[in-house]
Amino acid sequence: MIHVYVSAAVTIRDTYSGRAVPGAGLQVTLDGRVFRPEYREGGVMLFLNMPPGAHSLNIRGAHYLGEELLLEVPETGFKNYYLSMRPARGYPFDGKPCELVFSLGKEHAPAEGFRVHVAASGAEETKLVSDTEEAADRARVYRRGNGAGSPGEYLIADGKNSEVCSLLGIEGETARFGNPLSHAHKRGKTLMPCASYVTDADGSFTAYFKEQGLLNVFIRENSYYGVRQIQPGINVFEAVL
Repeated sequence: MIHVYVSAAVTIRDTYSGRAVPGAGLQVTLDGRVFRPEYREGGVMLFLNMPPGAHSLNIRGAHYLGEELLLEVPETGFKNYYLSMRPARGYPFDGKPCELVFSLGKEHAPAEGFRVHVAASGAEETKLVSDTEEAADRARVYRRGNGAGSPGEYLIADGKNSEVCSLLGIEGETARFGNPLSHAHKRGKTLMPCASYVTDADGSFTAYFKEQGLLNVFIRENSYYGVRQIQPGINVFEAVL
């Protein structure tokens, strides 16, 4: 009898719509080879019977930027991963999107190769309802909206103490994090779903958002944090390190 077991599970979310991305239409390569994972509802990919160790995953889809993820398969059990698919040009936007044209400079030159986390405020939100301590792996939160608090990467908007955390899920009022928090945070701080982009040779990238509102930008390397109002159409954001 062949024993089938789950080695890794990857949940895929569309950063523009906030909805799960179905497997149909996605091209998956694992360690450089075309791979066909098992699919489940809710945008979940299951990777079965993989040898322990590190594996390189690449996912592409029509109208999305290519995404890469390093899967660490344990000796026993399996790990959950969360991946955000970012719209590219040609994406079927419903209405006029908020287009962000971001550029980053350093020492009077384009800053290439910096990972920038961006998150926009929206109708759905998750907020801390009590103070949290540094290294906390859970927190009490309040959710507004049906999609608020879905597993994935979130930006805790807190000025110079902003940080990106991996939200595993929320049970009742308790949020569980995949990594301990790097800073203490006061109640009322917002957790926003975020996506990350790496600046190109011109120190820039383009991103798209569904709703107008406040855009939060965070760069972990030097704790840069900036806020800018965005609206439908082209929005230029220039930052200097």
